[in-house]
Amino acid sequence: MNLRTYALSLLLALPMMACGQKAADAPPSADAAAAKDPPKSPIEPVDEAPPKKLVMPDACGLVTVEEVAAAAGWKSAQAVPVKTGAEWLAACNYVDAANAAHVVNVALAFGALIPDDAAQYAKLVGTKDGYLKQPATPVTTYGVDAIEMDAGANGQSIQTRIVPTSELTVTSPLMPTSRVLFPKALKRLQAILTTS
Repeated sequence: MNLRTYALSLLLALPMMACGQKAADAPPSADAAAAKDPPKSPIEPVDEAPPKKLVMPDACGLVTVEEVAAAAGWKSAQAVPVKTGAEWLAACNYVDAANAAHVVNVALAFGALIPDDAAQYAKLVGTKDGYLKQPATPVTTYGVDAIEMDAGANGQSIQTRIVPTSELTVTSPLMPTSRVLFPKALKRLQAILTTS
């Protein structure tokens, strides 16, 4: 053994001896472990955590039946969850107890693109290919960019898209009703999203 190899061996063994370990008892180095188990190919699948199931907020929890009845001028209302068939959609119909034809709908969708501002949002929605009586109107009085939409009788909606990719829509027979309920639903949704 030449002097250089001896000095190098001694330098490598000193830290292990200081800890009371012999060189033979030392765990294998990272280089040795890598030589035994080469890294996986980038093409091979990598074990990942199972995907999380999306948990949608309860659309019937965004406004109360009392708030809906008061805003709509009804004596009472009943909350009826809507079966959407999609885990990224949630909706609730609030039905007038005296007339089932009177309905307020609160809908929530995840995965919506967030517009730059209310004007851009209104322009993107336009008339929804003729579904709306007039183009959507930008609204900025709720602290978020929103739009108001007129789809005729029972179709007076206010909608917003907020981070993280959530779309909230409140639809009622009359726009004043939607204007009372929308900020309540928005405030509760924002509270839910910030604690999730």
